[in-house]
Amino acid sequence: MTVRRLRLAPSGPAVVVEGLLTPQLYGARADGVTNDTGAFRAALTAMATQEGLSLYIPPGDYLLDTGLTWSSTHAMLIYGDGYASHLIFQGTGQGLTGSSSFCEVRDIRVSGSALTMLAFVRPGGVNISDCTVRNCFVSGGSVFGVVTSGIYFEGVDRGKVLGCTLSGNGRAGAVAVGSVDLTDTSGAPRNFAAGAITFTNATGATYTNNAAVSLGALATVSVPVTSTLAGNSDAAIAAITSSTVANSTCSNPATVVGVDPFGYDVLYGATDHAGGKVSDCVITMTNTTVGIANFDGSDFLAAHNLIDGGGAKNGTFTNSGYCIMGYAQPAHSPVRMRVLGNEVSNSAGSGIYVQGVPNSTIVGNDCFDNGLRQDPTSLPVAGIATNLTSSVSINGNIISGGNQAGISVATAVRQNVAGNVINNPKTFGVHVRGASSGSAVTGNTILGVTYRPTGIQTPGAAVSNLTIAGNTIEHVVDGVNHTGDNNVAVIGNTISDATSHATIATSGARATIVGNIADTTVGGFDYRGSDGLIACNTAYNSTGFAYSISGASSTVSDNRIVGAGTLDLSGATNPTRRNNRLNTGVERGLVNLAGGTVNVASNEIQAGDTIRVTRTTPGGAPGFLSWVVTGAGALTINSSNGADNGQVLWEVVH
Repeated sequence: MTVRRLRLAPSGPAVVVEGLLTPQLYGARADGVTNDTGAFRAALTAMATQEGLSLYIPPGDYLLDTGLTWSSTHAMLIYGDGYASHLIFQGTGQGLTGSSSFCEVRDIRVSGSALTMLAFVRPGGVNISDCTVRNCFVSGGSVFGVVTSGIYFEGVDRGKVLGCTLSGNGRAGAVAVGSVDLTDTSGAPRNFAAGAITFTNATGATYTNNAAVSLGALATVSVPVTSTLAGNSDAAIAAITSSTVANSTCSNPATVVGVDPFGYDVLYGATDHAGGKVSDCVITMTNTTVGIANFDGSDFLAAHNLIDGGGAKNGTFTNSGYCIMGYAQPAHSPVRMRVLGNEVSNSAGSGIYVQGVPNSTIVGNDCFDNGLRQDPTSLPVAGIATNLTSSVSINGNIISGGNQAGISVATAVRQNVAGNVINNPKTFGVHVRGASSGSAVTGNTILGVTYRPTGIQTPGAAVSNLTIAGNTIEHVVDGVNHTGDNNVAVIGNTISDATSHATIATSGARATIVGNIADTTVGGFDYRGSDGLIACNTAYNSTGFAYSISGASSTVSDNRIVGAGTLDLSGATNPTRRNNRLNTGVERGLVNLAGGTVNVASNEIQAGDTIRVTRTTPGGAPGFLSWVVTGAGALTINSSNGADNGQVLWEVVH
């Protein structure tokens, strides 16, 4: 169809051009005072009944009643001269609504109080397709408090909204057709599928290069399956939402500023879907509960988004406010959520929180000042937190500050926390809680600055078969606390400036504590469980004990003390001890006889030890030397001559 622009004479009636209709041909005045509804209805009817006609809306202000609809079996085009072609709807019905495939509305301005300003709606429950709204200016909304969509698509496959500017749409109230019906705490209905732009019951939507500003309290962009949102500037939008999203993409809006105190800035969810993507968005949370929320979506990707949860930080929510959340609702089984390269900050709850989505990956994110208000008693709260999420990988993230842990993982198996930098956490660097077996915390750097947290905390009998290896931990209370855990391997970690312990377990069994370095700690390695292996560790300059081993049947072997510090096995039952190097050598000491005898008190001596005594410096009248261990930590050396005052070296023989 060839479309030619209408030529208007300086005065008088419009000139008819082949293939083109105008409202003026049917009596429209476009003066903003005269009701032009009848002229528009006549023009729409004529266009719908004859193929090849288009409706051109010349510049002017057209006062219209709501309820202008059209439907046909052929393609149709309605267009104007941009902002100057102005449709003003009065009343609260639907505005300009089409029910045909392959139709386009472009280059007009629409305002007023209609329930929906521009809409494409399927007739009789059968989807239509390929409808487009392009380069339109849409503003206003119902003054009667019902939910408004500036542009509304229902049952339109491959619908497109391109290059539009929207403002003042999206009032709170009734639930739109096809939306998610939720209820807030006051009992009022809430709607996440009506607002600035709404797509529902459709596939393949495109929403690109639009500008949406100053929208109402429940303004949303609702995304159907296989959709693309890109290049939009969405300021003051409460939510980008959907009840069904598969293989959809939301990317590059300049800003999304949430204003719905019970909603979400970007929400994918309510039923199972797959392949959703939210990337390169800038989101400022203003009392919204979640910045990007994925409910029940498999293979969901949140990448390279910038999310500030400052609104949640200062608002009323103390148990919510996540920047990014993945969540499996009851009876749903999503898998493989990916959270990559995002920057999240200032959230009341966790910066990134994933629950019930196994095989997820959280990599390369920058999280700072999160977990500011949420109570961690019932759920993990941290810069990054997971719960009931097995086989998750949390790798290569940078986490700074906050009011809780850097990373918290709970109640799952095969969790891999590796290569993260955690700077100045308040409570724990990494917290493993609940039934979390077969997991690994490796290669992380944990630095206390303002606070002295516990570096890695894993207490609880439900934690087992855990590997803690190759981590660097500084300025903490305890480096690693694995109290109550079984079969935990603490290997090759470097722990410095700890005010309590390098590692501690007050209970548990079969711990392997091997190859660690404790540098300038008050207490070194404290193991009070059973059947442990404490071997090949080095303690530098411990101001208290270097090694304190109690409990039953542990092996203490080939450890080293450099500088101050002691080996204390006084509380151990049936320990195996060999080849430990204490201070300058093996377990040994120099003492001076007085009157042929000397008592030695040392934690390095245990009941049942064999002692070698050697005279090093004669004094007085030498005699034959003998010794007896009188108890744990107590050795008496005697000379056969009561006048013997020589110096004697004692050594424990293994």
